[in-house]
Amino acid sequence: MSQPGKDRDAKVQPAAGWRSIHESPDHSKNIRSENISYLKNAERHDLKFIFITGGVISSLGKGVAGASLGALLKGMGYAVSMQKLDPYLNTDAGTMNPLQHGEVYVTDDGAETDMDLGHYERLLDTHLPVNSCFTSGFIYSRVIETERQGSAGEYRGKTIQIVPHVTDMIKHVILRQTISGAKVIMVEIGGTVGDIEGLPFCEAVHELRNELPPRNTLSIHLTYLPYLRISGETKTKPTQHSVKELRAVGLRPDIIICRSDEDVTEDTRYKIAKTCGVAFDSIFVSKNLDYVYMLPEHFKEQRLVEKVCELLSLEAKPFDIGPMIRFTSNLAALKKEVRIAVVGKYVDQESPKDRQEGVKKKPITYYESYKSVIEALSHAGVRHGRRVDICPLEADDFKFLDIAEELSSCDGILVPGGFGDRGYEQMLAVIRYAREGGKPFFGICFGLQLAIVEYARNVLGLPHASSEEFRNPLSDPPGEDFIYFMSSWYNYRTGTIDYRKRDSSIGGTMRLGLQPCFLNPGTRAYSAYRGAYDEGLRRGAENRSYVYDEVPLTESINVYRTAFSQDIDPKTLADLERDAREKGLLTVYERHRHRYEINPAFHAVLTLGPGGADRFVISGEAPKFTVKGQNTPPHIVEVMELEKHPWFLGCQFHPEFLSRPLRPHPLFLDFVKAASDFKDRRKSKGQHGS
Repeated sequence: MSQPGKDRDAKVQPAAGWRSIHESPDHSKNIRSENISYLKNAERHDLKFIFITGGVISSLGKGVAGASLGALLKGMGYAVSMQKLDPYLNTDAGTMNPLQHGEVYVTDDGAETDMDLGHYERLLDTHLPVNSCFTSGFIYSRVIETERQGSAGEYRGKTIQIVPHVTDMIKHVILRQTISGAKVIMVEIGGTVGDIEGLPFCEAVHELRNELPPRNTLSIHLTYLPYLRISGETKTKPTQHSVKELRAVGLRPDIIICRSDEDVTEDTRYKIAKTCGVAFDSIFVSKNLDYVYMLPEHFKEQRLVEKVCELLSLEAKPFDIGPMIRFTSNLAALKKEVRIAVVGKYVDQESPKDRQEGVKKKPITYYESYKSVIEALSHAGVRHGRRVDICPLEADDFKFLDIAEELSSCDGILVPGGFGDRGYEQMLAVIRYAREGGKPFFGICFGLQLAIVEYARNVLGLPHASSEEFRNPLSDPPGEDFIYFMSSWYNYRTGTIDYRKRDSSIGGTMRLGLQPCFLNPGTRAYSAYRGAYDEGLRRGAENRSYVYDEVPLTESINVYRTAFSQDIDPKTLADLERDAREKGLLTVYERHRHRYEINPAFHAVLTLGPGGADRFVISGEAPKFTVKGQNTPPHIVEVMELEKHPWFLGCQFHPEFLSRPLRPHPLFLDFVKAASDFKDRRKSKGQHGS
């Protein structure tokens, strides 16, 4: 089935992060002069900068440590912004393999970023803007683009060098945070000190520390202290060499945070202080904890935030992190559990040969590949008094495993996002098992699309039903593309229609970021959001979530109110929301990341149901509107659920990105409750499997 509408040629837009600096580049502007203006603004408002680096080994948890400190500063009443600068040469994280780099995290504004932004948002309970994450690839691309302007451009034919041109661009993206309204600007430098690709970032920070007032910048260095069990010693030499590397690039740490598997004695701290030239009371410890949400309390006990305030000449105000402490206490005290299978494409790195030979390796990467999903399940579990036991399953492994045997002990099944055809047939079989067995099922983005294909094949009796993403038109038999490539959609941020071609580059060209969704009354999705909203009202205004009085955008808070062009009828989102309320609909906003969508040509057949069989119900959809003089983009369905199944729901957006420890996402809350109820029913019947 061909897709509705007509493809149009379109200039592919660059990645979202690119658009954040110069939506319409003004070549008469000068980066260096803008930096001087930002520096004056920072000094005028007495803004504080905290730079976080890491040494010895990678993956130390700089993002979690920085976000935990930021949460304490925010608790004192200071406005905090956080930024991640990554040395890799990708333009952004959008095209990177989750098995290598962890999940791709998406902001309200549509940026595809490093997973550390998820840590920032969850611990700070905030919505970060698009320019909170930059890479070397972006920086170099922007410098090269400017150089290509020749004598007419900013560089005017100069010889382009790392210093000053690349470092000026790095300082530019940092200093733009001075207009964010934050009092404290935290910047994490990715990678490990000494890495060759990270040198320009360290040099830029070195220059900023010289250009800003001495009491307005702070350098925090996170290092690893290895423990030799054979001698019973914690070794400080790697930390000493790491600080030596840091000094070699012009940076002297004001605070050292030591990551350790063991307790760090005062003697060890004293030795580090002496050998690294840092005050004894500026050496802190980041122990391995059971849950990352315990780290703010761990730092609070050491009075880290008070030392930061002292060094930055900030008032150390009283603060309370009681709600987070209660959350972690409840999390640690959970006795009951519910078992959720997460069946995905990025669970482990077994080779095809291992799978053929039946060799099973311990999955070590799934937690980062689906970080936000795992965290969202945990948030919902705490609210329901359940420890969520995650059962990670690689889709490809079901070529060699029995589905019923592997999933019988699970109380719910979640199929998360992904791209490509690898493992999709196995996922279809897993979804069929959940549908026919009455087991709670939650499909996110790719998971929803597969649920539609499975239903079309096994309920509607269309064996060739598929997704356009999987079908090779030159070799596969023609089929019914229930999932099709989106060639156009309305961009709420620009007030225009975005067009895409199938051969477009893949970086930053999907339907990305926060989009409105109208929920239909009488559906499970509507009840989930309404229930969470009402519960939030009972708990207090700070817990109201996901049904917003105002769109929770960051940099462009009013963009949804003003972005509609004069060719749109109705002209504003307020008109659409008012119309939705009159119809009894509920308006919510969720983050998206997809280029395929449920084919509108099949909406009707999916919702009819053959001969009394279970049918899909459209429970959430994008606003409908008309565009004068243009082809209106096809209707987008956001949420679908099976009418008779105990709990079978899929959504096109990614709700995991908006879940917070103290405000679990409504859909995850409802899914975990359904899985818990399923377990209790099974237990009451004396069943161990399904």
